[in-house]
Amino acid sequence: MKRSREALNERIMSLISKTEERRGLYGSLEEKFAMPISLTADICAGRELISEHNDFVAFCMLSGLASDEVGKYFTDDEIKMFSAEKFEKPEFELPLVFKNMVQISQDQWIGRITAKELMALKEAQVIKYNENTQRTMKRIVRGESRYYKIALNEKSVREIKEALESGIYISDDITLNMPVETTEFTYNKGNITISELDKLDIIDGYHRYIAISRAMLENEDFDYPMELRLVNYSEEKAKQLIYQKDQKTKMRQVDSAALNQYNPANIVIDQLNSDPGSNIQGMVARNGGKINQADLSAFINAFYFSTGKATRKDILEVKKDLQQKFNSYISSDLNLVDHVFTLKETAIIIYCFKNVTDYIDAIKYLIENEDKIPTSLFNSSGKVRRKLVNEINALLEKR
Repeated sequence: MKRSREALNERIMSLISKTEERRGLYGSLEEKFAMPISLTADICAGRELISEHNDFVAFCMLSGLASDEVGKYFTDDEIKMFSAEKFEKPEFELPLVFKNMVQISQDQWIGRITAKELMALKEAQVIKYNENTQRTMKRIVRGESRYYKIALNEKSVREIKEALESGIYISDDITLNMPVETTEFTYNKGNITISELDKLDIIDGYHRYIAISRAMLENEDFDYPMELRLVNYSEEKAKQLIYQKDQKTKMRQVDSAALNQYNPANIVIDQLNSDPGSNIQGMVARNGGKINQADLSAFINAFYFSTGKATRKDILEVKKDLQQKFNSYISSDLNLVDHVFTLKETAIIIYCFKNVTDYIDAIKYLIENEDKIPTSLFNSSGKVRRKLVNEINALLEKR
């Protein structure tokens, strides 16, 4: 390779961020290299890390995104070899059987899995990084390019990999979820037999999983035993598990709070995001949505549930109020359906919904003049500064 693999990975991600229409890319790579559409889509969406795939997959991606740049990164011999190669997806057939699993509860089992067995599932694209149940994804901004990638602590991955290769790593657990919505299985005499499956979501142990993957990319004979925890959770319960685990391994407070399924603001958001009668249906997401869930949750909590306590009636009333006001606001300018709301805009919108009668005009005015409010006053930590409220009110008085 003419340049470092790290430089190639960065270039591929930059090109992906600039590619709005990706369906043509999926089809061309499938036709030319037999590369599965699902794999290309996962890499483009950030659910798969290009850095965890071999040079052939990286060649395919660059070839599809910018064929004129292939010669900048690959040698003539590599181009000749990879151009004639076809993607070989390992055969995966159901039923999938996990043996010697000990049942801990009705929807949780503990067993053992080797690195080779885990990577066989990875290569067959059985394991999925579900961004909705992971801690968060990282937003990358480079000039005009913006994209999301899996938030990975490279130092942790490197240290785990080195410990694994040295044989000093204490076997730890990998948690895979058999989603209740898409999985059918039986448990009999210690064996879990899966007859229907979309994907297994990895909901804990991702850094260990990546470290194992990198170790095996460098040494195909590498193997290591790990504890396997299989669970049969809904997406909501998987989120609650991550929230529970985060009380031990801290992430940003705002991202942790957004996973708490018992938080009244999150209950309201889930209802708004799934209600066909809501103009913001499907617009809210933790990573890459039109409205960032962590930010929205923080400001709903701050302005509507400031006491931290809420009855079922309170939640229903807030949901009704926000749905009515979001519907009116979005209907006032249908371009807002495709708008990506910033932290400042989210704060202004929720504040005006709660405190201003003519909220539509007030929101438009404040957003037009948001540069007059110090950026430092806006935060999504859930602790709304009194000075921010004072600044908003002072600006509104000048209308």
